[in-house]
Amino acid sequence: MNDEVRSGFDAIVVPHIDVLFRVARSITGSTHDAEDNPPSPSAEDVATHAMTEPWLAGALAHLGPRLRQVVELVDVHGLSYHDAAAALDVPSGTVMSRLHRARHQMRTFLERDPEFRRQHR
Repeated sequence: MNDEVRSGFDAIVVPHIDVLFRVARSITGSTHDAEDNPPSPSAEDVATHAMTEPWLAGALAHLGPRLRQVVELVDVHGLSYHDAAAALDVPSGTVMSRLHRARHQMRTFLERDPEFRRQHR
């Protein structure tokens, strides 16, 4: 790694290593995996494919990336608002606001989904 890249890495990434490690540990459920994860599918891909209900995967996929990130961190991976905010480098209030909007959009999407309506009358 050249000095310029190393300097940028040190300035941008290193201050967030503790938060990144906590998020990685909460996602993987394992300290070992959080310390050294090999390249793998994104959390979005894993969450979407792991869901057994296609209507739920569709509602999640329907969200924009910023809203989907918050749903994945808080609702799928169980992070607190505080930890999700730290991982995204936004205020906790922004996480709560995005989560509210995301859940509203998902409800609206699901209300239009015939399979969901048939199963949840």
